[in-house]
Formats: sequence, C-alpha cells, structure tokens
Amino acid sequence: TINITDTITNLLSGSGTDEIVGTDIFGDINMDTGNGDDIITIKSTGGNIDLNAGNGANEIGIVDTGGSITKLRSGSGVDIIVVTNTGGDVNNMDTGDENDTITITKTSGNINLNAGNGDNTIVIKETGKNITNLLSDSGTNEIVVTETGGDINIITGNGKDTINITE
Repeated sequence: TINITDTITNLLSGSGTDEIVGTDIFGDINMDTGNGDDIITIKSTGGNIDLNAGNGANEIGIVDTGGSITKLRSGSGVDIIVVTNTGGDVNNMDTGDENDTITITKTSGNINLNAGNGDNTIVIKETGKNITNLLSDSGTNEIVVTETGGDINIITGNGKDTINITE
C-alpha cells in the first residue's frame, strides 16, 4: 500500500497486487504498476497523468485532475475504470481485451479511448469537446454517450452492440 501527496516523476511497482492512493498532487504523475490486480486511486492533481496499470483485473479511479490524462493503459483483464472531472484531454486510453467497465464524466477536453475486444460497458457524460476516437472492437458492447460538446467518432467492430447517444 502506497500513499503519496507530492509530484510523482516515476512510480514503478512490479508484478503483484498493488493498492496505490495519490491525493493532492500538484505536479504530473508518471506511474507503472506492472501486472497484477491493482487498485489505483488518484484524486485532486494539478498536472498530467501518465499511467500504465499492466495486465490484471485493475480498478482505477481518477477524480479532479487539473491537467490531461496523457496516457492510461490497462492491459488484458476485467478492468473497472472511473474518470471524473478532468481539466484537459483524456488521451491514449487503452484498456486492452476482456470485459471492461469504463465511465468518463465531466471532461473539459477531448477523449480518445480504445476499449479493445470483449463485452465492454462504456459510459461517457458531459464531454467539453470531441470524442475523437472511441474504439470498442469485437464483443457485445453497451455504449452510452450524453452531453457532448463536439463531434463523436465511434467504431464498434463486430458484435451485437447497443449504442445510445443523446444531447
């Protein structure tokens, strides 16, 4: 278990089940947690976030970021990812294969998300700009998009998908 309250220039935690909490971090975050079932919570950050959670069933919560999520990668595994109130873009978000649940709410910038193969549930609400790329490949996907400030580009591949886009 790791608790951090300052700038994170490089946090590397190899394979294993990690629980990491970062709160009130003024600078950027660069984090690689390796493979394993990780629980990662990041709250109230001033800078950008670069996170590689590796393979495993990861639970990731990112709340109140002043900057952008420049990269968020969570490889194969059943992932639960919640991103709320982001000051910038959500870029290079790749959740790998398996059945992922992804919720993105209140982003000021653009969203670029690759949910990979699997039966994914994706909810995106209150996007300030564009959903420049939402890719959720083969599988039965449920996608809900509401209140988008700009354009939407969605590719769902093969599978029986349910897609709802409003406002």
